[in-house]
Amino acid sequence: LIVHHLDGGVPWVEAFEGRPFADEVEANLADRVKNVRPGQKVFVSATPIDFDRKRLAGYWGAKENMARPGAWKDKGFDDPDVVTAYLNYCRGLIRRFAPDYFAYGIEVNLLAYNDPVGYAAFVSLARRIYPVLKQEFPLTRILLSFYLEPPTRIVEAKRHIDALLPFTDLFAISTYPYMVREGPPQRLDQVPTDWFEQVRRIAPGKPFAIAETGFIAE
Repeated sequence: LIVHHLDGGVPWVEAFEGRPFADEVEANLADRVKNVRPGQKVFVSATPIDFDRKRLAGYWGAKENMARPGAWKDKGFDDPDVVTAYLNYCRGLIRRFAPDYFAYGIEVNLLAYNDPVGYAAFVSLARRIYPVLKQEFPLTRILLSFYLEPPTRIVEAKRHIDALLPFTDLFAISTYPYMVREGPPQRLDQVPTDWFEQVRRIAPGKPFAIAETGFIAE
């Protein structure tokens, strides 16, 4: 499996207008495609949410995470232009990479804590993006990834996640168990034994996948 994790913004202007991306973006994507070996499974992750999971992603142009230019500065997730641009971007990535798995949002439920209104707008975006991608690319697993909170927050987490489960083929989680929302990093023996069991209580009917995980060596 090779994973291409695109978390540095979106080429909003070019994607909306249907023209080639900035040279730096095109070179980045071409290099990634070149390094996929024959027969290798491919997982591509993209997201319209910024790296801090607080707002609409920045602009990917000459550099990653640039300020969104012009009229794009104040747009939200459910703006028609944003939906059009992001749909075009996702389509383009799927055509380039022919991935087995394609995530169109990364750790999306963290947005709910940082901006509840923005999260509702993101749900609206997902409702418009997912059916189109699924119809056009039926052999690709189209998914969202969710940040796995500690089991003590399962009621709140489930409430946020339930709204998006109809718009993902998998319940894919991103989890770094030493990281908690408050307090110092946890040692391995401090991680609750039911850390992964909670996924079945959140989404019992969905196939389960781990999109990201890790644990610090210290």
